[in-house]
Parts: sequence; structure tokens; C-alpha cells
Amino acid sequence: MTKTLGRLTWRDGVATLIVLFTFGLYAAYLAGAGLPVVGGVRGLAVAALILGVSACAVGATESAKATPAKQIGQVLGAVAGIAFLIALFTGNGIALAFFLGAIGLLWAATTVQHLIGSLSRTTPGKTMHPVG
Repeated sequence: MTKTLGRLTWRDGVATLIVLFTFGLYAAYLAGAGLPVVGGVRGLAVAALILGVSACAVGATESAKATPAKQIGQVLGAVAGIAFLIALFTGNGIALAFFLGAIGLLWAATTVQHLIGSLSRTTPGKTMHPVG
């Protein structure tokens, strides 16, 4: 058995598109686009929560193994949850920014973990050149 090159799946691609759409909504909010439903902090926070959970559900992989990346994800998830609640109940734009930042960091950490995790898996019959 030898190491294979890391690959991201279609699930990672869909999760990326969802996160990009979320940040597009946030950019429109910052630009004052006045979009219906997501034109304010509270509406955008709810939309970002729904989209963030969707990205997580699509991009998630099953693993019972406890890793440092999972622990970091749990902390980021807690930060995201707290920031969401503050943004929802107070309408605070800074809390919304923290919430969206946590979503972005969760997406980035998960995508990197998927890439690194797939690099460490072994597949019989496939070889990898020592240089890469």
C-alpha cells in the first residue's frame, strides 16, 4: 500500500459554493443592497445559519476518530453559535461579522482536513512518486 494524492470530492465543491453564496449575501448587505429578508442583521444571521448548516451537512464525512481538527471545529462551532445568538437577539453587526468569520474558518478547516486526510489514506495498487 502506498499513499495517494489527496482529492476533494464533489461534496467539498458544493459546500464551497454554499459558503461563497453566504459571503455573497454578506457582501450585498455590507454594500447596502437592501435585499428582502436578508437586508438586516437578523435576517442575514438566520440565512447564514441555514446555509452554514447546509454546507456542513453536505461537506461532512463520517469519522468517529477524535482529532485536533475536530476539537478546533467544536470550538469554532461554539463561537459561531454564540455569535449567531448575539446577532439574532441584539441585531449587532459585529456579532454577525464574527459569525460569518467562524463559518468561513469552519469551511476552510474542514476543506484542509479533507485534503490532508485523503493524503494520509493508502490505496493498494497506486503508487506515488517520491517527489510528489
